[in-house]
Amino acid sequence: MNLSTLQQFKSGLRGEVLDPGSEGYTSARRVWNGLIDRYPALIVRCTHHIDVIRAVHFARSQNFPVAVRGGGHSSAG
Repeated sequence: MNLSTLQQFKSGLRGEVLDPGSEGYTSARRVWNGLIDRYPALIVRCTHHIDVIRAVHFARSQNFPVAVRGGGHSSAG
């Protein structure tokens, strides 16, 4: 992933994108199940359904795996 591709992706979102160097990344990556300790390349906080579509397309173009986190909980984290 190059920087201009990431900047272009970020500029088209209503929500925010957190990477490991971003303030808030550490708390955003944590889930309620303390046994799960993952460090995603990016966290996209979508605020509109268009953000979701753009995030999925971006992840696919970069060959990133995608995980969705909503308001509910599961034992898988």
